[in-house]
Amino acid sequence: MNWIRSTWGLSLSVFALAFQVGSVRSVAEEKLRLTPDMVINESGVGDAGLLVDEQDAVGDPPTKPGARPERPYFPGWQSWRYPAHVIIDCGEAQKATILAVFNETGKSTITIAGGRPTGWTKPRDLALDEYRQWHTFSFTEPTRYIRITTTAPTSLPEIVAHGVRRDAEAADVDPRPRSRKRPTFDQFLGTNAFIDDPIDKIIPVAGTVREYHNSIWDFENPDQLLRFQPSGGGGGNLWFFDDFYAKLAGGDVTVAPCIQQSLRWVTGQNDSNAKPTRQGSDPADPASYADHAAHLFQFAARYGKNHLPDDALTLGPGQPRLSGLGLIRYFENANEPDKDWLGRECMSTPFEFAAQCSADYDGHCGKLGPGHGVRAADPGAKLVMGGLYHYPLVYLDAMRFWAEHHRDGGLPFDVINIHFYCGDGDAQQAFKTRGISPEEGRLRQRAEELVAWRDRHATPEVEVWVTEFGYDTHPGSRLHAPALGSLSGEVVQGAWLVRSNLLLAAAGVDRATMFMFRDVDKASAEVFSTSGLVTQKGSWTPKPSWYFQSAMKKHLAGMLWEDDVPSGRDKVAAMRFSGDGRTAFVVWCPTSEDHREPDYRLPVQGSRARAIELLPDRPDGMARDLNITDGTVSITVTEVPTIIVVN
Repeated sequence: MNWIRSTWGLSLSVFALAFQVGSVRSVAEEKLRLTPDMVINESGVGDAGLLVDEQDAVGDPPTKPGARPERPYFPGWQSWRYPAHVIIDCGEAQKATILAVFNETGKSTITIAGGRPTGWTKPRDLALDEYRQWHTFSFTEPTRYIRITTTAPTSLPEIVAHGVRRDAEAADVDPRPRSRKRPTFDQFLGTNAFIDDPIDKIIPVAGTVREYHNSIWDFENPDQLLRFQPSGGGGGNLWFFDDFYAKLAGGDVTVAPCIQQSLRWVTGQNDSNAKPTRQGSDPADPASYADHAAHLFQFAARYGKNHLPDDALTLGPGQPRLSGLGLIRYFENANEPDKDWLGRECMSTPFEFAAQCSADYDGHCGKLGPGHGVRAADPGAKLVMGGLYHYPLVYLDAMRFWAEHHRDGGLPFDVINIHFYCGDGDAQQAFKTRGISPEEGRLRQRAEELVAWRDRHATPEVEVWVTEFGYDTHPGSRLHAPALGSLSGEVVQGAWLVRSNLLLAAAGVDRATMFMFRDVDKASAEVFSTSGLVTQKGSWTPKPSWYFQSAMKKHLAGMLWEDDVPSGRDKVAAMRFSGDGRTAFVVWCPTSEDHREPDYRLPVQGSRARAIELLPDRPDGMARDLNITDGTVSITVTEVPTIIVVN
């Protein structure tokens, strides 16, 4: 270790004094244990875990190097992705003194800092000037946290840290129970919709509506007074949101407005998809979102349960001066904040979106002053984080890290919100030719990973939602549901949506809203143009998926997913639901080949059983009584799920 001692230039006794915490296992510098879960991708670009995924293979460079690392962290070629920041948390038991970095770019310079996320030391440059060689960097003080910044396209296959460490103390076990009340299946089932969609066609198929709500609709530009009843919509329309929300609530539908897009007179940007920050402000500072947080305060003041004094309301002339209407509990603060396909001005890094959520949640723990955040307006309000599209676990890890260091409390949201689409590409939004079934797309497994993250890192009250998933019906779309044998593409769309809902319920997701209620243009092959349950605005003709979802909502109302049922056959899946003193089974073939399993015998307990077949033209499906013989019923199982209700 002579190379470390000479580079660092401190005696071992100084190290012992600098790191006198608990019982020191060793005061000598040694290779630290780094794992991908210690890496925080502050900027949310690339797979930063690749920085430390080959620790055993590379040995102990540069004195005892092993194999050359092969899997690099690379943020991408686009210039707007830079600077890209990555933080390594070595943990409470370790502090780094030396960093070894393997270069695979040629000549480039990276910046490294130590200290803490709330106060980094002055960054210093490390010149990477030798190709496929290790380069070393010395910290001025031992540090638990390391921040690495790349300012231009740079490939970094691996880093190794040396320093001091001590024996780690055993972590406390969280004794809180994880069980909690979940929405029944009819409330779990949902759709994305707009105010001008017909409510009489929404209520039969949805217990939850995620309502797309552009911020501009609520403002009288430029004085920034608010309008809800009526509000202004596109094309000069007048929309009455009080009435819309009241009608949905009257139909026992939970509505969650997705308050999206920004106000151009606030951001100074022509693109309404830009981050909702004040012009010229730092998007990583919660104060930059003060205007947005004030808007959400007013929204929650009107539609939450808490009555506020009139002078707290910023309503325009002629608006009914109301608060505490009690029509909405959930408020979503963005739509796909990680939308990197629109460029840097529109994409929020995890740290930036955490700052926005902190402002929108409670005015950054009240630091923004009165009138900011949904919780300040209604303590019972729930903030739904804007639905993420890419790498949700990496993004959430970084948001949690930000909250730990910048807030007085926990996570600045009450609902984790994700979008999942199942296509034949190798990543989200990389659709190639068609959609694939939710089973082939591992929808349940992906949702289970999200629920497991919640169970590890959040309180039991934090919910998990999947607010976009689905398929197009136009055969030219790169996300279309294909025709399979005797099943048309529209029937397959309906079957795959039903199966998606079943798998998400089994994964522990609290609410699932398919994308979306209506088509944009039935003649368009553009992705997402024909993903509706009904045809486009004005015609509203129900598709098979509308009838399937209507029957599912009706016959599984009041029930919760209970468990999987062993089917005894590779090509048969079965689940059991229960509630309201009833039991129901749902059985289907999780294949994509128009497969059928005749004379399948399902074990049931009860004296009566009825099968409900989902049909493309019947909102209740078609019911028929089944004979129970030796504790089983016999049915033909297809790729369109069948419901069997047992009394």
